[in-house]
Amino acid sequence: MSYHHLTMSERECILRMHHNQKDITQIAQTLGRSKSTISRELHRNTGRTGYSAHEAQNSYTIPRQACKPHLKVMRPERQKHIISGLEQYWSPEQIIGHHGMSLCTTTIYRALKNGWLPTVLREKLRQQGKSHKAEGEERRGTIPDCISKGKRSTEAAARSRVGDWEGDTVAGKC
Repeated sequence: MSYHHLTMSERECILRMHHNQKDITQIAQTLGRSKSTISRELHRNTGRTGYSAHEAQNSYTIPRQACKPHLKVMRPERQKHIISGLEQYWSPEQIIGHHGMSLCTTTIYRALKNGWLPTVLREKLRQQGKSHKAEGEERRGTIPDCISKGKRSTEAAARSRVGDWEGDTVAGKC
């Protein structure tokens, strides 16, 4: 079972329908959500002035942002040391050793790759880190230039010629 958080547009829809005296069941059916989800949303975020979609969204996002881990690389004093080290063509190992940081070298490579540090500094690295295969189609176990059974000619599908039958038994699935 997967749970999806309410979006701002769903909260605005709840606000409009609740304001128009629609009951929880009607709101839930319109949004394709559970009645308990709508009930909890209204109960948590209804104050003296009534339900507010904007305040409900803020009460959701602010604690959520606070619970996310803060990246060690994003601390300004560390960024300053890392950037100055990279500008001097130091390796991540030298930067960490010189400044005595409790940081992993892969974190610096990842920060450069993901854009957490200026990407211009990538060129200053002596080594570019581990190369990763691009995500794509799995090629293991497939036969190159193989024609699937659905795309074969009718003669080949009938296996009336010599070679049509042997190809299926030797080569396997495409």
